[in-house]
Amino acid sequence: MGHFVAPDGSTYVDTDFVNRVQRLPGVSVEHMGFGEFYVQTPKGRVEVDRMRGKPFEGQSGRSHKFYDDKGGTDAANWVVDQMETHNMSDRASEKLATTAGRVAARFLQAAESRSLSDIARDIRKDWKQVNFGAKPYLEAMGELDKITDTYGADPARNIVNYFLSNASSWRGPKAKEIKDELKAILKSKSASESKEAGSVYQKLIQESVRGFDPGEVEAMMRVYESTLDGLSRSEFIALAKEAAKELKTMTPSDRQELARSYGLHHR
Repeated sequence: MGHFVAPDGSTYVDTDFVNRVQRLPGVSVEHMGFGEFYVQTPKGRVEVDRMRGKPFEGQSGRSHKFYDDKGGTDAANWVVDQMETHNMSDRASEKLATTAGRVAARFLQAAESRSLSDIARDIRKDWKQVNFGAKPYLEAMGELDKITDTYGADPARNIVNYFLSNASSWRGPKAKEIKDELKAILKSKSASESKEAGSVYQKLIQESVRGFDPGEVEAMMRVYESTLDGLSRSEFIALAKEAAKELKTMTPSDRQELARSYGLHHR
């Protein structure tokens, strides 16, 4: 569920709001590079400014300032209204975080993993001749922020996995350091989500799909949807069944490897 506040005529939205906004009909999130993006709507373009975000109580992830690119608030307000109408966002406390809250939010934000675009820049500095197989995924990483983002129709998690699969020729101390960092990002996100909602996910998967390892089904579901908490029960079940159909086309070793890549160990 996304969150927003609108104190003093300015609107601020959190990361969950941004991740869900492209599910609205006629709305798309367009990447400009280096983790910056905007929202294209039927009412016009809306800027999503992570540098001007102000922490607010109840936010999830970063806070972003949300405003029309040509001034005014018509398009931004329309998006907010649509998000509420589709039950994808809640209004948080109208007050920005207290001083103590701001300090805590900034600390947590600083403690998060580095952005994928920052990591991509470090890779380019060290890997002078990127091979043709890894190059498109490195370019895509350069336009991503979080592992929960998407690049076009591709989840960031898939892009990072594909990059690692094609980067075996990149070697040396720096290469090992960054590869380990990327693997840790992949694993930590899956682990944190699993710890919070894993028992619920696993139970629902077991009830919906028989004869499959729940971890493998969940991993395949995350290929389609990087986060699962925004799905309704019926959407979750439908996705689990679709994932099971896809798993039937894979070998047992490939299914286990997929589960491991998402930090979902074979059970």
